[in-house]
Amino acid sequence: MAPPVDPKQREREREALDKVVARKFTAVPRTIEPFATTKLSWDVTIPVDSLFDIDVELSGEPVQPIGSSSVALSSSRTFTLAARTEHEGRLLKQIKVTVDDAACQTKLLVRADDIVNVIKAELDLRFSGNSDFRLKDNGTSVSVGDGTIGITVPLEIKVPSWFNADMAIGIKLSVRPGKPVSVTAPTVSVDVRWNLFEHLASLFCTAAVQKGMEKIAQAFLADIVAADLVPTVRDSLSGKVTKFLDDLRKDDPLGRTWAPRLVKLSAPGFTVTACPKPAQ
Repeated sequence: MAPPVDPKQREREREALDKVVARKFTAVPRTIEPFATTKLSWDVTIPVDSLFDIDVELSGEPVQPIGSSSVALSSSRTFTLAARTEHEGRLLKQIKVTVDDAACQTKLLVRADDIVNVIKAELDLRFSGNSDFRLKDNGTSVSVGDGTIGITVPLEIKVPSWFNADMAIGIKLSVRPGKPVSVTAPTVSVDVRWNLFEHLASLFCTAAVQKGMEKIAQAFLADIVAADLVPTVRDSLSGKVTKFLDDLRKDDPLGRTWAPRLVKLSAPGFTVTACPKPAQ
């Protein structure tokens, strides 16, 4: 852990920062259409006799004291201009660039119930009709949340010359904006259980068998999820986005190209907000 900084040192740094002058900080234009650019310009004077190294930051990123930068925006944003020493910082100016989204359109492309039903039907089919295991209870359980799809598959595994085991497969898919949709599987888990009587009757050997089954099943399922389930969900949602954008372009009197501004999975379902891109 770094030693505490002398309060007098901090005070001297603050005094040095107080002498920094922001002569200009502008954004032209201040209001733009989605995906259009604004030009930020700044001019900061740093005292030449400062005893400390003073850096200038544009929204947290180091920049030269005098400069400009063109930034494309899909949503409104406030930019900050600040000066910083090793231990202290000072906000010099801030400016908001507004994105006019009046022309944008939002649509629920896939209802959550449809996502649940399709995934459940597909996984129930894949885990049915096998002599080595059977689906338990009501089969696959699927839930849709903020950016996630949770999947649980309850199975009974038939172990030759041993006691049958209960296996619960847990899969969590993460759905985020991408090109146009990114789908990953951060969680693939397997839980194997025997009931207490079977555990006792096996002279407690079930624990070792359980761990072995879990490791093998988890590695096997992770490959299947990455190679099959993830690309299937990604391609399906991406296809919905592409069609939505194509329909907007066809219906646009100006024939503009449309692009996704917001891609969101939540309890109601899969929603996309799209906006027209500025004419080139």
